[in-house]
Amino acid sequence: MKMIAQISVVIADDHPFLREGVRSFLSTEPGIEVVGMGSNGAEALQLIEEHHPAILVTDVRMPVMDGLQLLAELRRRALPTRAVVLSVGSDAGDIVQLLEAGAAGYVLKDRAVSDLIEVIHAVAAGRVAIGADIVPAPDLPADNLPHGLTASEIAVLALLARGLRGDNISAQIEISADAVAAADASLRRKLGVETAAGLLIAALREGLIAL
Repeated sequence: MKMIAQISVVIADDHPFLREGVRSFLSTEPGIEVVGMGSNGAEALQLIEEHHPAILVTDVRMPVMDGLQLLAELRRRALPTRAVVLSVGSDAGDIVQLLEAGAAGYVLKDRAVSDLIEVIHAVAAGRVAIGADIVPAPDLPADNLPHGLTASEIAVLALLARGLRGDNISAQIEISADAVAAADASLRRKLGVETAAGLLIAALREGLIAL
């Protein structure tokens, strides 16, 4: 029998019920192993340096060291752990700030736990993901999209923002995998970015997608 590769996770949240709830949910998911929990960023950082987890699931507002400070420390120390932020806010500016600070995933606390699990898998695979119902911004002009983007590229962009793989995107909007890859490359070129995080930041900043 083929063994399932384990995604190791550290959880950081100052609310014990939420922290334990996240641990309980994640522990039922095959392929995910919670290796430590902290009540603030400083405790989480110590756990990360001890266990070298693939993923950090963290709140933003915490005592001693908050989520933004923790992200800054991960970057300063060049730690490879990728961060997924849990938050109550859906403001695009707040999400952009967290992505710029180094977060690779973002999940609203009132979303289903399946969203968190999907984002963890996407981020562990090297993608960037938001756990929300992301759609093309409804007020975009159909006949004059910014940056010369096409409607198909905007549709791909919304699905990329959810962290979906190319084959999943291909199945959802019924275009070929090659067309998805071409759209991704075109989006990065037209928006002047090189990375998946940069693409998501640009999409949120310019109001191309909506939560």
